[in-house]
Amino acid sequence: SQWYAIIVCVYNEYNFHISLTDSFRIFNVRYMDDLLSIIAYIKNSISSLQQSQQQLQSLLTTCYDSTLELEPTSSSNGFDRFFTYLDCTLSIIPTSTSNTIILSPYMKNSESVRIHHKQIFYNYQHWKSSSSASVKFGVIKSTILRLYRNSNNNLTFLFSIISLDHELTLLQYPSFVLLNTLKSCYHQSSQRLYART
Repeated sequence: SQWYAIIVCVYNEYNFHISLTDSFRIFNVRYMDDLLSIIAYIKNSISSLQQSQQQLQSLLTTCYDSTLELEPTSSSNGFDRFFTYLDCTLSIIPTSTSNTIILSPYMKNSESVRIHHKQIFYNYQHWKSSSSASVKFGVIKSTILRLYRNSNNNLTFLFSIISLDHELTLLQYPSFVLLNTLKSCYHQSSQRLYART
């Protein structure tokens, strides 16, 4: 079953983690069937980078039961700059002194709505569907709060709201629905919704 597979994965990851030497700085976080694994290495040290890459490769090839099917969202070479985890896109922007991590909502329907004017994933009901307006407002409100939590700057949050607006417009939602829901989120929050730098 799905739950048994997740428990087996967690058990294997625990055993893998405790088998590592102290020289590895590895961070794993699991949410249901999604795992995010990050290994820190010494900058400008080829051997440290290679050791980290080997550990990631080992995680993918030896940690799990061979009957499980893995779907990595990034390679194990350590050079990926964009990948998804849950409903987020993580972008790593290297600079001369450090890396900047940009966290933005993963809008699954964004491209298909923008280019083909259709949804691939049916996240929201049509405005004229039989469920009540309060249910639809509630779904939009929880979406806005999720988009806000999954953004680490105002720009990514605003882009996700624009993408949400396009999708709701496709489903014939009046513009006041998104506007009023944003106002509601703003008023219920103890801090300003846009209070980020």
